[in-house]
Amino acid sequence: MGSSTRTRFASGSGAKPNPSAFDSLNRHYVSGVSTSRQPQSKRRVSWVDITEIAGRDPLDQEGSIRSILTTHVVPPDAVESRERIECDLVVNCLGAWSPVFSAKVGISDVTEPTRRQICMVSVQHEDANRIQELHSLGMVVDPSDLYFHPEGNDILAGYSIPDEAPGFDFDYDGEAFFREHIWPRLAECSSVFERCKHVRGWSGLYAVTPDRSGIAGPVAGFTNLFEAHSFTGRGVMQSYGIATALAEWIDRGSTSSSIAMLNRDRFSDPSKWLVEDLHI
Repeated sequence: MGSSTRTRFASGSGAKPNPSAFDSLNRHYVSGVSTSRQPQSKRRVSWVDITEIAGRDPLDQEGSIRSILTTHVVPPDAVESRERIECDLVVNCLGAWSPVFSAKVGISDVTEPTRRQICMVSVQHEDANRIQELHSLGMVVDPSDLYFHPEGNDILAGYSIPDEAPGFDFDYDGEAFFREHIWPRLAECSSVFERCKHVRGWSGLYAVTPDRSGIAGPVAGFTNLFEAHSFTGRGVMQSYGIATALAEWIDRGSTSSSIAMLNRDRFSDPSKWLVEDLHI
């Protein structure tokens, strides 16, 4: 969320939650929004109410941060301060939490928050040369939709369960996830993964659209509301281009890029969907 005077970090601006990052950055929660009527049947976001969350245990051992991120309720004892910010323009870039903000301004959002799990894997292969070759690779995306890359002395691997139900859920399925979804696909990919050990893992949220492509650009019916979210696991890869195009649009009223095809209006016509077949 942006304004003419400052930038705030609203809770939920990330695909993989990191409690320590929440403690230092994501301590500002959009608790209220006001819109006003404008000419030509449009509306304007007039102001937003920001609740600053009190500093807590960075490891969130009591689960207070997780509770806020999943229930969207800030308990009174967690409030550090409150502030109302007048808005020249607003950019909704809250990822999986973008539909929460959209609902506050009366927009029906197609984005669904969906759990994604990843885990650290220790490869127990006897041939040191093969281990070295493995760690020389970058990120690998297998045709089975498994992806992995070297992470320190281990491998970081993930897989998006196709029938995962949407919802604000950070529970990690533990070794069962590794044994059912990760290890069999790793072993099928290469014999170097025949002997592996689950080290640890975690879960976070993707913002998923019906065509698994992002939403970006001005929001129809508003004079000062823009958005950039729901890139379904590809946000980092696309962020530079999207941010540049959106900045041009805000500054000049147009952009030379093809960002217009990412407008949310495409979902009313399936022939305009930008279907991303790779499910990661």
